[in-house]
Amino acid sequence: MNYTIIKGDFMTLDACTPNEVYAIQFIEGSPSQKRHLYHLGFLEGTKVRCAFTAPCGDPVAFEVEGSVFALRKEQLKNITDCKEAL
Repeated sequence: MNYTIIKGDFMTLDACTPNEVYAIQFIEGSPSQKRHLYHLGFLEGTKVRCAFTAPCGDPVAFEVEGSVFALRKEQLKNITDCKEAL
């Protein structure tokens, strides 16, 4: 899928804003892609903070449960249903 905004407050993590917190709602992709993200802590219901982006915008670093991981925007498009956490 190649969209960013889904509806309402839902979006994909490739459109995140630095220093904002998001709650993961759904993860798409092949079983191996999903497993990789799960092992990093990107699970449904987990809150993640967009820590910073590279100068050119890719990759993007996220803080997940106290650890920081950088992911390419192509990978972030698989985390399709994310909404900003309150």
